Amino acid sequence: MKRSNAFTLLEVMVAVSVTLVLVILMLRIFTEGSTAWQRNDEKLDTFREARAALQTMARDFSALSPLPRAEPTTTPAPGPGQPSQPNPLSDFPLLYIDHYPETEDVDKVNQEIYGLIPTRNKGRSSLCAVGYYCVWDVNKHAFILRRQCTESNTTFNALKAVLSTIRPMNTTQAVETLFARGLDPDVQSIDDLATYIWDFQVKIADKPADPVTGTGAQPWPDTQKAFSRELPLWVEIRFKALGSNAARKIENQALLNRDVWFDPTSDQYQKLILPGEQEFVTRIKLCR
Repeated sequence: MKRSNAFTLLEVMVAVSVTLVLVILMLRIFTEGSTAWQRNDEKLDTFREARAALQTMARDFSALSPLPRAEPTTTPAPGPGQPSQPNPLSDFPLLYIDHYPETEDVDKVNQEIYGLIPTRNKGRSSLCAVGYYCVWDVNKHAFILRRQCTESNTTFNALKAVLSTIRPMNTTQAVETLFARGLDPDVQSIDDLATYIWDFQVKIADKPADPVTGTGAQPWPDTQKAFSRELPLWVEIRFKALGSNAARKIENQALLNRDVWFDPTSDQYQKLILPGEQEFVTRIKLCR
């Protein structure tokens, strides 16, 4: 009897089963590899945007330095029995770490930082009023890190207004004058550095030890937000960021309000934000 060369049903079933197992294993390996690649790409994307923002801030504030000392010429000498007037040139805010007076209360969950900084611009000198703050985007339901820069001519005029007043301005008035928002686009540029930036925090170094009195390093008073002649040794800027790839997954999520971004225990934060969250920090040494 002649033997058939065809496969038996059992052999075919074994071959099909082995093939299916191999295909399933290959698909699983491919899926896990694709997921890992996507996660790494999101981290790199977040890193690129955050690093660019940190580099811009470091470039600006590392150039911040005290102005030369000078005596005011417009403040009259006090009369007999009258208290001496403060020197407006030594009291105006060269560095200001607090919220702009017109910042809405709901936006004060992020800190803000402002400074009079020498930087390139279209004005006649280099000294510009620069500020960094976060604003809420109602369309994306997320915060945007914003940089505003007032060109040097307008900054100079604002500085003259602060210094030439007979009765020196208080800190709030000086900040409103020097770091005014919403000026003409021809004299003030406002740039969005990165979207999906939140928990923007600024920390400063302790006051250095005093070699004369022997007093050791101490924290600055909590009430001091403006710095003029005596600057901190450094400022530390820290924030959380979400890259654009991760942000696409949560874009137009109406449930994401300001409170969700600052509530890591909420379900929305855990599911939508936490998987793509990255934290960044830089410490910028100031000139003294």
